[in-house]
Amino acid sequence: MKNRILSSTLCVLAFVPVACEKNTEHEQVPVEIALSVSPSELAFSSENEVKVLSVETDASEVEITDNLSWLVIEKTEDGFSIEALENTATDSRSGVLTVFAIEGKYKETLEVKVTQQGAGAKAQFPDAEFRRLMLELCDADGDGLISQAEADRVGELDLVYDSESTERSVIKSLEGIKLFRNLRNLDCSFNALTSLDLSGMEHLEFVDCSYNLLTSLNLSACPKLLQVYANVNALTSLDLSGNEALKFVQAYKNRISSFELKDKVDLGYLDISQNALTSIKISGCPKLGILNCGSNYLTRLDLSDLPYLYSLGCYRNSLVSIDVSGFPELLMLECYDNNITMLDLSACPTLGSVRCSNNLIEELLLPQNKKDLVTYVICSGNRLKSLDVTMYPNLKTLDCATNFLTELKVSGCSMLESFKCDENLLEALDLSGLTSLINFTCTDNKLSELSLVECSSIETVDAQRNPLQSLWITAKQQSSKLQIKTDDNESIVKVVESL
Repeated sequence: MKNRILSSTLCVLAFVPVACEKNTEHEQVPVEIALSVSPSELAFSSENEVKVLSVETDASEVEITDNLSWLVIEKTEDGFSIEALENTATDSRSGVLTVFAIEGKYKETLEVKVTQQGAGAKAQFPDAEFRRLMLELCDADGDGLISQAEADRVGELDLVYDSESTERSVIKSLEGIKLFRNLRNLDCSFNALTSLDLSGMEHLEFVDCSYNLLTSLNLSACPKLLQVYANVNALTSLDLSGNEALKFVQAYKNRISSFELKDKVDLGYLDISQNALTSIKISGCPKLGILNCGSNYLTRLDLSDLPYLYSLGCYRNSLVSIDVSGFPELLMLECYDNNITMLDLSACPTLGSVRCSNNLIEELLLPQNKKDLVTYVICSGNRLKSLDVTMYPNLKTLDCATNFLTELKVSGCSMLESFKCDENLLEALDLSGLTSLINFTCTDNKLSELSLVECSSIETVDAQRNPLQSLWITAKQQSSKLQIKTDDNESIVKVVESL
């Protein structure tokens, strides 16, 4: 009996381990893992920002999903460092991160909501001052954004900087301006813009971007553009090829080296003076009446396709000749400070004002038709030897100083008010009939006698550095406030008692 019980016992003992192993495999109790995070949600501003997500757990491993491209996640001793990259979009963005606590083959999870604000108006208008002004002017609902509906109501923007204003600072960028797709008039002068892109603004009619720091200006695909002011910038080129409706262009004081304009059938005014032009081509602009290309480096000027030009400024260039014979409407010509040797204005019937000083002109032919229109002639600083203006009855101003004149005829010019003939070789000068003459200078000539008796309106006379023996005036002139400068007034000035 004893042997059977042991055996049973032995049998029982032998089978116990097997029974225990089988129970462990199929009936193991799940492991409970503690997991908590702080904060439970992550909220970022639109700027680049870093926050810490603290994790508490009794698990041996902690992991986190990396499924949001705008987050940079790094593991730390206490959890995770989470960096949100700057959100340059207008709208906010969000996502979910999942934290895993792992112990063996068991794990616990928690979801963490992540949000980041949108850039709002900053995305629309990166420049702080431009953004402030747009929100102030256009944000009707006060939501900190300019909706398309709000932008579409804007037809005019006055962004001129006033240096005396304490409420404004300069604008450095107009990025976002195209949101205002119905904009017709834009004045952004006197700011600090370095570039301006207005391309495709199909309703734009007027632009003034003068007095900035512009090196580039894009006005392409603006079919309704009528007027452009781009003065005093640093532009090296100006492309107006896509602006067919243009009527007025002003772009003086820039750095433009070449300029071409064609097929602007309504263009009436162009000022591209004070640049660095070595070439200019204008064609297909039949209505161009005013052209100013002065203060450049032009050596030639082709005006043959401008039949209705009435005002031409080509001063301070390097021109050796200029042909204005085909301009029946020309009223004013300014071609001073060039290298012109001969100037023929005889075929300019409507010319009233000419300023051709400081050239090399040896022959000057003034208009031969409608002589009564000529009122202003400045031809000083040339090489003229003779000049006759007696056939121009309405001439008011004549300056022919610093020439080589030995013959000068002005008698009968009853409307002449200002007359200068200094630094010539004149030995005689007839001033008869100059009843309107007010100011007269004839210094540095060879005059021995002058008579002012018919110059009833005279106020100032300067005849210094002449070998004058007599200067005749009337008693009335003597008693008036007539100012006379000669080398010896007392012995030279003589009074005519009666005419």
